[in-house]
Amino acid sequence: MLVFTLAGVLVCTLAGVLVCTLAGVLVCTLAGVLVCTLAGVLVCTLAGVLVCTLAGVLVCTLAGVFM
Repeated sequence: MLVFTLAGVLVCTLAGVLVCTLAGVLVCTLAGVLVCTLAGVLVCTLAGVLVCTLAGVLVCTLAGVFM
């Protein structure tokens, strides 16, 4: 009886640790991907706006000088 109880506890503990670890890795990976995607979109949008604004100012300034 004691052997079966110990074996049951051991198996359940190992199974629980394994499942929780895998679930944790999965959740963290998905969360990381989501955060990185959102951060990437934000950075690219800001960079795009900045580059376009600077390019626009530069072109308009040069055009104004030559006209």
